[in-house]
Amino acid sequence: MTKKISVTLMFLFAFSFLTGCKSTPVANLEGEQIPSGLTEAQFVKAVTEAGHLRGWVIKKESDGHLVGDIQVRSHYAAVDINYSASEYSITYKDSENLKYDGERIHRKYNQWISNLNLDIQKELRMLTL
Repeated sequence: MTKKISVTLMFLFAFSFLTGCKSTPVANLEGEQIPSGLTEAQFVKAVTEAGHLRGWVIKKESDGHLVGDIQVRSHYAAVDINYSASEYSITYKDSENLKYDGERIHRKYNQWISNLNLDIQKELRMLTL
């Protein structure tokens, strides 16, 4: 009976440890569509405004390249936003206190990227109405 309880407790501990892990593979977004007919200035403005809604600071590095930074409490993330006339990508650049190990990162990072992308898409749609 004691062995059965020990095995059960070990299983529960392992299960709670695995489900408690908060890291996930880094989500890079590639090939996100930009509606036709928008100028570069309109795109940059849409991304900047979308980022601002969620606390991102978006800066233009060069033609076709923006950098976004966000600071949430002690957590920091930076992304590259590369774009052409028809599409853009959001890729990992840097982070602090998000347990990035080269492949995996705290799950909040992917939520931040997903929300940023949703807001960018919303801003772009508003420009085409």
